[in-house]
Amino acid sequence: MTSGESFGAIFRLNRKSMGLSIREFCRRNKLDAAKISRLERGLDSPPHDLEILETYAKALKIDVNSAEWYEFFDRAAIETGRIPADLLKDSSKIRALFNQIRRIRFRGLGHRNWVKAIDLERWSDSMQARSILPELVRRLVRATGKGLQRVESPSYEQTQRPGWDGIVRAIENDEHVPLGTSVWELSVNKDPKKKANADFAKRSKQSLGLDPNQTVFIYITTRNWQNKDEWVREKNSLAIWKDVRVYDSATLEEWLERSPAVDLWMANQIGKRTDGLSSIENYWENLQETTRPSLNPGVFLASRDKQINDLKAMLTEKPDSIEIFARSEDEIIDFIAAFCIDQEQNNSRFLSKTLIVNDESAWRGIIEANDAELILIPRNSFSISIENKVEANRKGHWVIVPSMRELGLNENKMILQRPYYSDTERALIDCGLSESEARSKTLQSRGSTTVLKRLLAKEQYKHHPEWSEGREARDIVPLMLAGSWNSKSEGDKSALEKLADNPYSNVEEITDRWRDVPDAPFVKNVRLWTLFSREDSWELIHTYIKNEHLERFDQTALEVLGCDSESRYSFELRYGIAESLALLGARTNHAVDFIVMKLLDRQ
Repeated sequence: MTSGESFGAIFRLNRKSMGLSIREFCRRNKLDAAKISRLERGLDSPPHDLEILETYAKALKIDVNSAEWYEFFDRAAIETGRIPADLLKDSSKIRALFNQIRRIRFRGLGHRNWVKAIDLERWSDSMQARSILPELVRRLVRATGKGLQRVESPSYEQTQRPGWDGIVRAIENDEHVPLGTSVWELSVNKDPKKKANADFAKRSKQSLGLDPNQTVFIYITTRNWQNKDEWVREKNSLAIWKDVRVYDSATLEEWLERSPAVDLWMANQIGKRTDGLSSIENYWENLQETTRPSLNPGVFLASRDKQINDLKAMLTEKPDSIEIFARSEDEIIDFIAAFCIDQEQNNSRFLSKTLIVNDESAWRGIIEANDAELILIPRNSFSISIENKVEANRKGHWVIVPSMRELGLNENKMILQRPYYSDTERALIDCGLSESEARSKTLQSRGSTTVLKRLLAKEQYKHHPEWSEGREARDIVPLMLAGSWNSKSEGDKSALEKLADNPYSNVEEITDRWRDVPDAPFVKNVRLWTLFSREDSWELIHTYIKNEHLERFDQTALEVLGCDSESRYSFELRYGIAESLALLGARTNHAVDFIVMKLLDRQ
């Protein structure tokens, strides 16, 4: 036994050393499995009653009067505010004791449900409960089940089809998902016993091709069933099925405690507020609403088969931290969300285990979730330390860190390369765009899904990056009109100074400031500066173009495009200004014909 462990941890360690699941341990010792489960996870305090404690100690095979025996009772006393009598004689031990109490009190006791049994019972009367319950069960099975080979639980409009409400096959045992084949009957009926009797009788006569002696029968109700254990004993005594179980609202609450991501999803279904955390599916559903048409997973996964396979491999290894690099945090989370949605059809556990964490308070609470094996994505709204990542990994969670800067030393890392235009184009056609629209939006976005989302956004969901508003936008207008330039060309630098009406050193300050931000407007390749997407930049900041900008642009365009010496100005600057000239002519009332005529006169 390890000094400093909580009472629940000590209980759990001893029970596991016996090789028994909670269910089997409680069956042998005639204990309440739900109560012991909550006790082990620190959700209930140890009992005050010494006889109950002695019963527990003996059930755990702890030798009477051994050091482990006394530590077991002392730990219970510490966590319930009582002080072991033998410590009263030693002040140093008392101080150590209070330090232990303080650590226990403030270190966090694990995941607390958003969805309680009473919430499920109230929800049972709603119209959607019958259709959503199978989805809830399927997510719970995928979240905690081990070695899953088959998971069927038709939901929504499929709930009326004949057959079992659910069939699961697992090659490993779990507290709620048994080893082997199990069949599931689900109900929200107000009289759970009546419905359970009907389902049991019907399926015992017609098992639909399954061997009952090799199959576990599980009945799930969202109601509170006080005498479920009596019913289970009665049905097991008939020796029809390999095992018979009942999961009621209290059992579902316990199961949700083990599955924070599913708990969060269910909280969203019933309208409960969950601060600091977002389920990956809720993020995806919001993403679907922001564009017209909605974008399917293929848009965000285009040309990324290697990254998909690499991420799957990383998430099957020992929990670790994974760095993913892209131009913006949203682009990374969009990729992960699309990955989880796409993998769901393969009975993957990713969707049921992935959470977006928005602040440090939520992070501290969620990493204490017992046995959850979560995939956590910290947003840039808070800075995650190395210690936080290590602690999460140590507690069995993966951490995916979005990165917009050069990747660190972590071995688990990947870069989200820009997709091939042809792949993005095909994915957009699958979403409902015409071939010409898909080609146009692909070219305009230049492989950035962040820009693509902005180009297709519904008006109320248009996102404006910080650089596209106010003074920042006014600073960038001259650079947008230049389009591209070579930072080593003295002629280009002179032209930029005229366009910006600023020394080139000030221009560099602007480009350096916005170069490495999420959704940056510029890209630098060695010496060449270019707008990431001219179309996107124009849509965002064209309203900031003033007459003085246009006057300076006209003068610069005449000089750069009319210069006889091509060596003075780079090809990139000449091309960028020519493109801006065409754009101004097509989209504004600016008299670019005058510039063109003057240039032709010089020929």
